[in-house]
Amino acid sequence: MTRDPDNFLAAADQPSLPGVAQAVLELSRTAVPNLGRLVEAIESDTSLAAMITQAANSSSAGPNQAVQSIEQAVLLLGTLTVTNLVLSSTLAAEDLPAGAGAESHSPPEVLSLLTELRNRAFCDHLTGIYNRYFFEETLTREHRRSIRYSEPIGLIFLDLDYFKQINDTYGHLFGDEVLRQVAQSIQKSVRVCDVVARFGGEEFVVLVLRVTEEDLAGIAERVRQAVEALSTPYGNHPVRVTATIGAALLLPQDCPHLQPLRLIEDADRAMYDAKRSGRNRVRIVRCPSQ
Repeated sequence: MTRDPDNFLAAADQPSLPGVAQAVLELSRTAVPNLGRLVEAIESDTSLAAMITQAANSSSAGPNQAVQSIEQAVLLLGTLTVTNLVLSSTLAAEDLPAGAGAESHSPPEVLSLLTELRNRAFCDHLTGIYNRYFFEETLTREHRRSIRYSEPIGLIFLDLDYFKQINDTYGHLFGDEVLRQVAQSIQKSVRVCDVVARFGGEEFVVLVLRVTEEDLAGIAERVRQAVEALSTPYGNHPVRVTATIGAALLLPQDCPHLQPLRLIEDADRAMYDAKRSGRNRVRIVRCPSQ
């Protein structure tokens, strides 16, 4: 159902942020010529939708103003919200008829800024997978979606066993290479729709969407086996590592008011329970666990 942008504007009850919405709108205009479609596409809160709506009749922003306004938007709204909006709209421009709005393409300096912001804000610089910031924002969004559509979600929390010994024995640069290989291994072991991130240090997390308890257990075990199968050469000596995994499953109809970060807490707790049982194993719990 298409939403009326005026309704968003009336509901927001917040002052506009000068230049922010206009910059986003100008960068998105070629991709989504109709403002109503833009508001529908972002699936964000009413304040952001209202700002975009409020900027509809404003004067065009030049490249410098656009860059400054996007930087301001990042500070006020969060990088994930702003860059997701602009980048998704820019990619959607491929669906337009040839030549439509060609004169309004985003300035190169703006696209360069957005690319830099995206990499800096979303990705872990060492492994190249998503970082904790992106993961937690995605978890919050998908948790809302799971409640709306009554779809279960799962979370896998993985910790490498005795990783400090690898750093102490072979050095931190070698340890970094092990982390990169583990990240790639996890990414290849999960489904395309799942979200893999480095949580910190030697800890990794996976957000598993629309999953049953049996599926979650299977994915977690597949990840464990993939890490166990890794062999990172150190000279002529292969170095192996194992992982202990905790996983939590949330059925939103059972706990509609549960905070999404509780999934991380329960999966983390399950992981430590598995470590106490011997490491290199998987433990699954229902969220909220006792």
